[in-house]
Amino acid sequence: MAHYCDTVGIDLGTTRSCVAVWDGTQVHVIANESGDNTTPSWVCYPDLKQRRVGKAAERAGTKYASSVIYHSKRLIGCRYGEKVIQDAANLRWPFRVVDQVVTFLQGDGGAAIQITVAGQPKIVTPEEVGAGILSYLKKVAEEFIGRPVKKAVITVPAYFNDSQRQATRDAGRIAGLEVKRIINEPTAAALAFGVLDSHSMGTKNLLVDCCRVFDVVGERNVQVFDFGGGTLDVTIMQIEANSMNFLVSCRPRSPAPAHCLPCQVRATDGDTRLGGEDIDARLVDHFLDVFQKHTGVDLGNAKESDKKKKALAKLRAAAAQLKIDLSRMTESDICLDELYQDETLEAKMTRDEFESLVGDLLERVRLPVMRALEKVHGGMKAEDIDQVLLVGGSSRIPKVQQILQEMFPNKELCRRINPDEAIAVGAAMDGSHQYQMVDVVPRALGVATANHEDPSRQFTTIIIPACSPIPEGGLIVTSSFGTSRDNQTGADIEICEGEERYFDENTHLGEFELSGLPQRGRGEITINVTMSVDKDGILTVTGTAEGTDIKKDISVRANKGRMSEDTIRRLQTENEEYEKYNTRDP
Repeated sequence: MAHYCDTVGIDLGTTRSCVAVWDGTQVHVIANESGDNTTPSWVCYPDLKQRRVGKAAERAGTKYASSVIYHSKRLIGCRYGEKVIQDAANLRWPFRVVDQVVTFLQGDGGAAIQITVAGQPKIVTPEEVGAGILSYLKKVAEEFIGRPVKKAVITVPAYFNDSQRQATRDAGRIAGLEVKRIINEPTAAALAFGVLDSHSMGTKNLLVDCCRVFDVVGERNVQVFDFGGGTLDVTIMQIEANSMNFLVSCRPRSPAPAHCLPCQVRATDGDTRLGGEDIDARLVDHFLDVFQKHTGVDLGNAKESDKKKKALAKLRAAAAQLKIDLSRMTESDICLDELYQDETLEAKMTRDEFESLVGDLLERVRLPVMRALEKVHGGMKAEDIDQVLLVGGSSRIPKVQQILQEMFPNKELCRRINPDEAIAVGAAMDGSHQYQMVDVVPRALGVATANHEDPSRQFTTIIIPACSPIPEGGLIVTSSFGTSRDNQTGADIEICEGEERYFDENTHLGEFELSGLPQRGRGEITINVTMSVDKDGILTVTGTAEGTDIKKDISVRANKGRMSEDTIRRLQTENEEYEKYNTRDP
């Protein structure tokens, strides 16, 4: 009888999600009731008591077009007004994105979602939507394992910031899970690709000899290209074979299996505003124009009526399928009978037409690839990359693979493992206690410092550089600063994420004040600022004044307006109530 690990691995994706578990010898990707290894990241509220998740919610999307939510991962941990929120208007979501400040939640302007349930407006946070999906996957895993599941490793895009990671952890807690770790998706994928051994471990779909995957002899540089539904992540890994001298990023918690490939994250970059859903939205816009030219009906303003919302939902599903078809075929079509009233949409599209229509989006993958190479300490060139691992459904698009082949000529694009499942497999392996993945800080972390020439624009002083490795116990770095003027009695410590010279050009994370400083001359009081990044990539900042008892610290979470403990407990109760009435995939 299999002895399943008490911690499952979950890929909480923008468009689809996946759960896997380690049984002591291999990883199992767990199928849902429909027999599918991945589940649509959809949630629907048909009435005030019921919540549908997965394929059931996707199917309900046409009937309950005003009550369905998808792609919520794009909003999780984001403040209302951020660029990613503004982009939402271009994606033609059937729901509204609203400001948490004007809702029942206490926050600093976090994004929330407004839908209509039983004719009444309902406000839902992205964390609640994520919790619904996680609860569903938790139940799927429990039915497979045969006992309650209480622990999980959950993956996030490598370029997720601190607030997005905290919000993902909150979603897990609302779902009743103890989130053992938050790990980066490309790192999880690399673990799945790099450690699988046909003699000792595998999965039903992922059994591949690691030496055949990488053709590794000695040290290799591998780029993980993770192009999913909502984000693009590019991570450069250094993988070493035939060695028991493990690098910092892959330490065995028990003796390593044969052919184990230790791996170290060297650099990461990405685009949190580029994914398959952006391609779908471009296709939808195109076919809306086609429909309007042939019928005179404008479906673009779907908020006018439920009928238009339902028509748009059908078109969106057809456009997504067309994109998939054109990755396998050179021509496909859309035929939607009576899409709106008595009007039918019939249209064809070739792969060349598709590539012309979305070409500017696909070309955007080049910049993160080049930036990741530049971020490697000492620099790295394209010719230094030995292989490119393709992860995420959007990596299947032929034009994307063509671009990568142009950037890495004569290098192998590794397509031998299912890109939709590799991340969950890596998460399950991390949760198995066989391996510990130690990642890097994706973006530089710093503080504001005085600009005496132009006091209105503060400089950025980097404390933790981008791509700094995070050891098992966390990364702790301290920098010292002097007071900037005579008789200064307080110091404002402002924290940012980014590498721009001027502080206001970076992402502001939080701030706090050290007050009560003794009055001394400029520079005579030393302020020590310590930044601590834990294994989940979550930041805490501490400020102290030397020679005094003055000390203050801040978890960036508190300043970002994330959920209070009371709110989490209330949502846990609501989630449990929904589970009693939850309609699962038949």
